[in-house]
Amino acid sequence: MNKAVFKLLVDPLKQRPKVFLIAIATLLVATAAEVAGPFLVKIFIDDYLVPGNYASHLIATLAAVYVATVVVSGIGSYIQFRLFSGIALRIIADLRKKVFAHVLSLPMRWHDTSISGQTLSRITNDTESLLELYVSFLSSILTGLVLIIGILIGMALLDVQLMLVALGMIPAVLVLVYVYQKFSGKAVADVRARRAEQNVHISEAINGMSVLQAMHQTQRYGDAFSKVNEGQYDARMRIIRTSGLFLRPAMDMISTTVLATMILVFGFDVIGGVAEVGVLYAFVMYLGRFSEPLIEITQRFSLFQTAMVAGERVYNLLQQTAEDEGKDEQPIQDASITINQLTFAYKADRTVLHNLDIDIPQGKFIGLVGRTGSGKSTLLNLLLGHYPVQPGQIMIDGRPLNSLSEANRTQSIGLIPQEPFIKVGTLRENLVMDRDISEASLQKAIDQAQLRPLVNQLANGLDTELGEGGSDLSTGQRQLIAMARALAAEPKVLLLDEATASLDSQTEMLIQQALDAIKGEVTLIVVAHRLSTIRQADEIILLADGHIAERGLHQDLLTIPNGRYAKLYQYQAEEVELSA
Repeated sequence: MNKAVFKLLVDPLKQRPKVFLIAIATLLVATAAEVAGPFLVKIFIDDYLVPGNYASHLIATLAAVYVATVVVSGIGSYIQFRLFSGIALRIIADLRKKVFAHVLSLPMRWHDTSISGQTLSRITNDTESLLELYVSFLSSILTGLVLIIGILIGMALLDVQLMLVALGMIPAVLVLVYVYQKFSGKAVADVRARRAEQNVHISEAINGMSVLQAMHQTQRYGDAFSKVNEGQYDARMRIIRTSGLFLRPAMDMISTTVLATMILVFGFDVIGGVAEVGVLYAFVMYLGRFSEPLIEITQRFSLFQTAMVAGERVYNLLQQTAEDEGKDEQPIQDASITINQLTFAYKADRTVLHNLDIDIPQGKFIGLVGRTGSGKSTLLNLLLGHYPVQPGQIMIDGRPLNSLSEANRTQSIGLIPQEPFIKVGTLRENLVMDRDISEASLQKAIDQAQLRPLVNQLANGLDTELGEGGSDLSTGQRQLIAMARALAAEPKVLLLDEATASLDSQTEMLIQQALDAIKGEVTLIVVAHRLSTIRQADEIILLADGHIAERGLHQDLLTIPNGRYAKLYQYQAEEVELSA
């Protein structure tokens, strides 16, 4: 087992010493009571039944003590099971919270390359497997081990020779578990991998259902899922066949062999005249209770293997490192931005941005245009701090962007993405997003984003429940909500990433009116596909293959002979004319 994974699983137990010790103490009391039962039966047979000594008061006392051991054992077992299960549930609840918080803290470059379905599987399925491990270990394996030790002590007090015969089961079981692990380990890992793959297929299908149906791809996705599903079925069947061969049947065979050997040894003792019937009866009772926890432990071993695989996957996720955030908490006052010699590459062999120099005074409106892949969105990601700046520097308010704390940066820089995020909840909750935003700031943002008509139109206004993903809203309405959400925090810098690319002309006009309303108050950087959105910009920068190809005012760029911007504008004008 990986030592780091073992530490991940064991450390939470150390954080709850009081409850854990109470549970252990209760387990010991319950085990002692259970072990005492056969011992009392042996006393009754050998001291009272066989000699014919029917002293009623002594037998009644013995019977009362026996009933008391049964009651104490039952109550103790219930209490320790509840305590151990409570510890297990709390550990997993804390672990899930820790894993999810860690995922939220990971940089965007990690999320850009990870598969959401696999991440979901780590947080849900893998932690659920770890829950089974804790419950199995604390409530079954640990309990079984303590009971086995208690029974061996009870056997030793009765007959050391017979106890050694019973002890022979343990190495046989260890060999059995080792062989089982060899045969089933690969199948257990395969099941985990197939389950994660299932989550990926399901997540992709649900998120892209409209595209799949429109392109008649549902059957292909269904066939792909069936293939993965059959693979998981085959892997699980391999585990079941291995378990069916090595666990219960093999354990029953070992138990029967030990019982036969015990009876043989007892027979020789009878011949020698040193055997007591009560001892044999007690040993038969002990053996039944001895083999059962061993069988339970071997059957739980498959869960142990599954949990080890899941634990390693969770551990690997937790090892993904977050960016070292800046410590500068001083609020941004002058939202001027300076970009010096900025070069950036997602991969070492493919540079996306080359030596960019851009100076953006506070309150200015900058438009970014260019073909797909020219580096526009990459530049916005760098301004948002999603990726570390490589050669070059980005300064805001005269300070390096990476020196700002995450809270300071997100409070000062707002984003309106091309695909707005709408969560399940009210319109107010979607605008506020659990931030400390005053009602005055919220109402101002609603007016600035031209969202007031929608608020008035909704039956319950800001308290209207929105469907998942804003399915009951138009694309334009969702975009206006995203804009109001960004403005509600009163950012100093506002970034728009193709926010008008899929909007109708009327909504685009509303967005332009909103931009005009905040122009001069907020530093605007707008990535636009439609040039009409940025005609009024203070400067338009055209990127081509990561270089600044052209820059200037709209009218000035149109006068450049054979200019890229002029050609792009002419093309869009012809496109509009053809559409009309």
